[in-house]
Amino acid sequence: MRNNSEPFDLANQSPQRVLRLVVQIGYDLPLYITSHRDIPGLPANAILGALKKCSATSQRLLPEQGRAEIGSIQFEVVDIAGQLSCVLRDELEQGNGIKGRTVRLYPPGTHSQS
Repeated sequence: MRNNSEPFDLANQSPQRVLRLVVQIGYDLPLYITSHRDIPGLPANAILGALKKCSATSQRLLPEQGRAEIGSIQFEVVDIAGQLSCVLRDELEQGNGIKGRTVRLYPPGTHSQS
């Protein structure tokens, strides 16, 4: 028999269950973007509540095109008070563009700050 924690049971029985997500962009100092403002345990540079839409595919075969994708993440971010623009501009000025960066998608509490 499975034993759930009380917070999980309360959330699971709630009429409204909303998925909370954290996107990490792999700069030297990782950038975290969250779907909700109330996600704990993130560094001070996290952009809270800006992630709006997110879709992830872990693997996809496209035989008609003769190629395969190992992973794909698409997400939309609202640039609240220009926070994201500021971070991207600063990184670009240091020679660290966004193209080719590793992006990870986590449920809250499982993200890595290493």
